[in-house]
Amino acid sequence: MSYNRFGATEAMVLRVFATGGYAPTAADFGGSASIADELDGATYAAAQALPLTFLNQIEHPDLERIVTRAAAGQVAATLGFGPAVAGTVHIWTGPPQAFASKPVLLTDPWNRGGGWAFNTGPGVQATPTGAVVELAEDKFAVTGQAVTLVDALNRSDLVFASYDVDVEDATFGLPSVADMVAKGAAYVLGSKVFPQATSEWAYVARLGEEWASYLGEVAAGKLVPAELRAKQWWQEPDKAQDGTIGSVRRYRT
Repeated sequence: MSYNRFGATEAMVLRVFATGGYAPTAADFGGSASIADELDGATYAAAQALPLTFLNQIEHPDLERIVTRAAAGQVAATLGFGPAVAGTVHIWTGPPQAFASKPVLLTDPWNRGGGWAFNTGPGVQATPTGAVVELAEDKFAVTGQAVTLVDALNRSDLVFASYDVDVEDATFGLPSVADMVAKGAAYVLGSKVFPQATSEWAYVARLGEEWASYLGEVAAGKLVPAELRAKQWWQEPDKAQDGTIGSVRRYRT
């Protein structure tokens, strides 16, 4: 997958070299085709470095908390990544205490016999074990990353979502990764253009060091993309939490 180069563009690469007295152009680095090739190469390197756990949460977010504390009457929510692939979005809503058990899908085994679900309050459906059931497809609409609910939320309600992300869409991007992809491409291009023993070469060498350090830290799980770090997920509460919902995601590689 190209991951839409994580949002990195030719303009971002050129800005890496821009100074007060130098306005770089694509022709300075072999033309747009050459820049595109190096962007693709840097994108591949970045995607290879990202641990599978990170990529999975980027491509297939699972039980992402998209509303932490709803306002009374709220109907809008936003997916953390996007755009979502049509038909893959699952939404759960309810008060915090309703999420003490892991939310379930309409297609989960508990529902095969039919008639097992019961309502625990306005807009909240649960299994006999208390797990919240996802909303029916006609209870929400999704456009890109924007979610609109049919039934308004109550004050302090939570909203969780699972979905697939169209990582090939022209609007997909992770700015923190895109910035490093642009620098990685700039490093390779610069090393082909600027002669050694010059101030430009010294700058290019620093870019190379930064790029290599980034890939190493990401691969080791020491560096989490900022966009992923900012997200919150459903986590099974500890018994000591008395049924409250946690918000800390632990990453393992």
